[in-house]
Amino acid sequence: MQGAQTLSHLPPFWRWYHTYRANFAPPLFAIALTSQLLVRDFYSPWVYMGWGALGLGFITSGTAQKLTGWVAIGTIVLVGSLFLSGIFNLLWGSGNWPLSLGTAFWGGPLALFALIKQGERIFPWLLPTLAIHAFLTILNFPNPYTPPPDGTILPSPGNAGLTPNPNVGAGVLVLGIVYFLSLHSRYHWVKWVFIIFLFTALLFTHSRWGLVVAVALILFHGRSLPWKLLIPLLPVFIVLLIRTLMELTSTNGIITEVEQRLTGIPSTWWLPQGVIETPRLHNVLLRLSMELGIPGAIAWVGLTGSALSRQGPHGVKWCLLAMTLLGMLDYYIWEGHMVGLWWLCLGTLLGPSTAPRGITSSHRVLSTT
Repeated sequence: MQGAQTLSHLPPFWRWYHTYRANFAPPLFAIALTSQLLVRDFYSPWVYMGWGALGLGFITSGTAQKLTGWVAIGTIVLVGSLFLSGIFNLLWGSGNWPLSLGTAFWGGPLALFALIKQGERIFPWLLPTLAIHAFLTILNFPNPYTPPPDGTILPSPGNAGLTPNPNVGAGVLVLGIVYFLSLHSRYHWVKWVFIIFLFTALLFTHSRWGLVVAVALILFHGRSLPWKLLIPLLPVFIVLLIRTLMELTSTNGIITEVEQRLTGIPSTWWLPQGVIETPRLHNVLLRLSMELGIPGAIAWVGLTGSALSRQGPHGVKWCLLAMTLLGMLDYYIWEGHMVGLWWLCLGTLLGPSTAPRGITSSHRVLSTT
């Protein structure tokens, strides 16, 4: 009653703002995540637009959750290692400290996504971005992707949609597929039509590992699959199977590529040494152990494993699992394009507002249960 009397003295616009301002936070946070997908370089205006939307989101929400205990320690170690890598790069790294510092100043502030309360409310606001990205991917939206001149084995250039690289674009689509798999709706067929739409776009990215992760997680939900809707996709699966078998028998096939993606640069130093300038190493854990040092890699493993073991919104948990699987052979989940989403999932599952292990918080998950 006292709050209503206080607001009654404000002009109409400010009364309306103070009443509904919390509703503006989720779309602003979604804009911040979308802006990072559009970044092409460190000087891109999308970087600063994303930071601005992130700041406005916290202002309108009027609150932020506080990370405590080992979660706070792991976050400090991980972010601190990221910024120290730029300095240590001068001492024992590649010497390209501007690249390391640029990476830190791009991705470091995105750790603030872990401070968002009830982060699951942001995911529905990302659906328009997901739909536009899938549509542009199918239409072969121009992207600046070019294979490196040193002959390194990489996936065939595919369509990238809103993102600067087909692999990043594939990762976004995989997360969209996984998120929709976790939804429960009375309009079951609408959900699966959208999943088929995203899966079709995924085929246009030519990302084989993204395809493997998506198919594996779809088959995990096998009991709920609408097989009548999936029958038209059987010829596509047959063509992909034949193509995969042909690549396995070629000289530069999938096995060779996987070996290269898991091959690191020999290093026994346990401190951060900055960005490793090689397109070969794609495993996130191996790369973090060399770029951020052993403490940073341990912090990443501890935070990710703990988040996956917690009860929480199903859609968020499945997205984090998908990013973890993608990170086995693709490094982009730790780059600025998607690391904000990783921090968001982490904060949603490990934040103080999340139900402890063994307690289901279904009443808080409006869109995923």
